[in-house]
Amino acid sequence: PVGALSDAVCLAWAERTGGAFGRVRAWGSLGYLLATLGIANLNQRLGHGFTLGLFLVLLGLGAAFTFALPAAPPRPTASLWHAFRRLVATPAVRRVLLAGSLQQMGLAPYDALYPTWMLHRAGGVWTGASIALGVVCEIAVMVWARPWLARVGVRRALLQSFGAAALRWVVTALVPSVATVALVQCLHGLAFGLYFVAAVEALDRAAPEDVRASAQGVHYTVVFGAGPSLALGLAGALGGLGAMRAIFLTAAAASVLAACTLRPLPP
Repeated sequence: PVGALSDAVCLAWAERTGGAFGRVRAWGSLGYLLATLGIANLNQRLGHGFTLGLFLVLLGLGAAFTFALPAAPPRPTASLWHAFRRLVATPAVRRVLLAGSLQQMGLAPYDALYPTWMLHRAGGVWTGASIALGVVCEIAVMVWARPWLARVGVRRALLQSFGAAALRWVVTALVPSVATVALVQCLHGLAFGLYFVAAVEALDRAAPEDVRASAQGVHYTVVFGAGPSLALGLAGALGGLGAMRAIFLTAAAASVLAACTLRPLPP
């Protein structure tokens, strides 16, 4: 539950101080980028045991730093079942969860299958460069997400992310140029970075006051739990690595469908 709780704490901090949620969340993406670049070299030189030990040390440091977080004032909490019922009874929450699950039809296969597929297709340099490019763009979008959302609103931001995802998956599936496929991964900044910040903001606004933290937990459970499970199950049924074109075209169609589910969502 660390991700959902961290988001809830950051949202409360942003509301109280006027800070930007996306700029805080971008540090997680930066950590992911640095870890991705460094873990392979550490494994080759020092072995998996050292890497796992380092991972445990970093987890311990993260746990220690939580004591420095500002404490929220205590308030009555709803039961888990009551919180879930209140959330799913809110139309805007249901729409965001459905749209996010559809968006995962591309993001989950990208995370799980794209690196191996690209590695066989173009080698390690292009694979690493395309993934790193996507994360760099994700960080940039998250840093500047606050003025973006203030200008266009969460619904339009989500629509932009779904449109960028559809274009990304079509190009990835159909364009034979390896360089073009690598470069189009810069749309990851919109397809994931903008989606994530806008969806978190949308759920925080739509959820009843006493279950706002629960809304982020349900978001992680449904969109990043059930969503990827269904997406990867479908990817396996389509043929896994041997059917990446069909998988990404299906993902593009799912992103278009996700945009259609948001038409009634307030701006």
